[in-house]
Amino acid sequence: MDTFFFDETNTQIDDTLNTFDLDAQKQNQEVTEPKNSEKKYSQRKYVVIDSLFRRSIIHIYEYQCAVCRLKFNIKPVDIRSYINIVDAAHIKPLSVSSNNQLSNGISLCKNHHWAFDNGCFGIDDKNYSIIVSNKFSEECLTTVESLKIIPMKSYQGQKIFLPIKEKYRPNPEALIWHRKKHRI
Repeated sequence: MDTFFFDETNTQIDDTLNTFDLDAQKQNQEVTEPKNSEKKYSQRKYVVIDSLFRRSIIHIYEYQCAVCRLKFNIKPVDIRSYINIVDAAHIKPLSVSSNNQLSNGISLCKNHHWAFDNGCFGIDDKNYSIIVSNKFSEECLTTVESLKIIPMKSYQGQKIFLPIKEKYRPNPEALIWHRKKHRI
C-alpha cells in the first residue's frame, strides 16, 4: 500500500482496500490445485495477494499490534516508505478457509502472532477482549519490571485495538473457530 499509494489520499486508499476486500470475498471458495502448467503463475498470484493482504491489514490497524500496540517502523536507505515489525495474521488460516478477506485478519507483533497461532490466547467474539489460555506457562528469569515486558497472562480481559471501520474488524465466526480449534 505504501509503495504504490505513498502520496495518495485516504479516500483512494480506502477505495483500494474496499476493492481488495471485495475481490477476496469473491475468491473465498474452495481452491483447487492448479495444473502443472499453471503452478508458476498461481504461486506468483498468491504471493501478490498475500502481500496485499499484509499491507492492507497493517494499514487498517495503523501499523501497530492489536494486542500490545507496539508500533515500530524503520526506513531503510533504499526504500521510499517505512517497513514495520507487525504481521498480518489470519484468524482462520488460509490453508483451512481460503479466506483473504480483511475481516479474517488481525495485525500482531511477532510475539503475539506466534502466541495467537499456537493458541496461547483467543479473542472474544462479542467485545473483542483477550481470553488467555490456561494451557501454557510463562516464566521470566529476571524481574518483569527490569525488562519492561508484559506477561501474556496480564492481557486477560483487555480489549484489542480495532480498525476504525467496523467492516474490517475481526469476523466473530472466525474468532469462534479459532477459540474452538485451540480449546480456549
